[in-house]
Amino acid sequence: FYEPKHPYTWGLLSAMPDLDTDDNKLYTIPGSPPNLLMPVKGDAFAPRNMYALKIDYRLEPPMFKVSDTHYAATWLLHEKAPKIDMPEELKLKIDRMLKEADLYGREEAFAKG
Repeated sequence: FYEPKHPYTWGLLSAMPDLDTDDNKLYTIPGSPPNLLMPVKGDAFAPRNMYALKIDYRLEPPMFKVSDTHYAATWLLHEKAPKIDMPEELKLKIDRMLKEADLYGREEAFAKG
């Protein structure tokens, strides 16, 4: 949740309601989920990914290792891909989530004594 690498995951996290802002708008991911009855060529998330590359529509991306416990299937992690940063609004939302998780952890530790 705190270090998403796939743009579709960025969209999913951006679509979560955020009670800590004054913004009433809820982000929506464009398009529709793929029809799983039809074979998908390339990355199934490409039509709903504003950062999709041409290769996404031709080839399914491999799993790229991000850390010992984190892999992501996005061509944007290929060494020759353009470098795309996570949207700033999502970075702020994740920062708020981290602060809330830290605060919750402290309150829980305090309650346990």
